[in-house]
Amino acid sequence: MNPFVLSLITMLLRYGVMAVAGALGLTHLVQPLIDRYLSDYEQVTAAIALALATALYAAARKFWDKQKFATAAAADYKISERDVEFKIQMGRAASVVIPKSEVPL
Repeated sequence: MNPFVLSLITMLLRYGVMAVAGALGLTHLVQPLIDRYLSDYEQVTAAIALALATALYAAARKFWDKQKFATAAAADYKISERDVEFKIQMGRAASVVIPKSEVPL
């Protein structure tokens, strides 16, 4: 399957799960259970933990995608995505902190 389409589908599924989880958290079926078993502090802590985990995952995805792009741009020849991933696994990835105006080495 096309990697872009696969990425798009997984993104839509992730947002769909988040929407369903948010809707369930607001329903009268789940909210009394949350109020009964979790204190206000635990509810806030859980919300912060979920937000932090989501932000960290998004940042990691951005890093990995930039690393793949920089490694592919640094190649002297046409390279497949699988070869780029192999180069990254072998520790030969290009730096992700280079400016947009410079060619990665």
